[in-house]
Amino acid sequence: MTKNYFVFVEQPFKLDIVINIKTGKATSICYHADALVVFHHINAYEDDGHLVFDIIAYKDANLYDMFYLHNMTKETDNFIKANKDFSPPVCQRYVLPLNIQKVQID
Repeated sequence: MTKNYFVFVEQPFKLDIVINIKTGKATSICYHADALVVFHHINAYEDDGHLVFDIIAYKDANLYDMFYLHNMTKETDNFIKANKDFSPPVCQRYVLPLNIQKVQID
């Protein structure tokens, strides 16, 4: 959420709902990016006509394999060894323009 917008992120990444807080109406803006798994939202703000937001993301969903009960009951050393190959978290920033003019291509 920024000062003026609520942001909804779908996974795989598809930002298709940006709601103006003042009007309560969704914008017609839709953004798409490569697939990823969002685990945490870090920050969101507006800057010079852009929506800027930061997330902690993973390239795939194997992160969730760690949370299966058979993995969670392992001793610490075994747990670390069994899960050393999960995709590491990365901080990703998206800077998305808010004032887009639709262009029709014939």
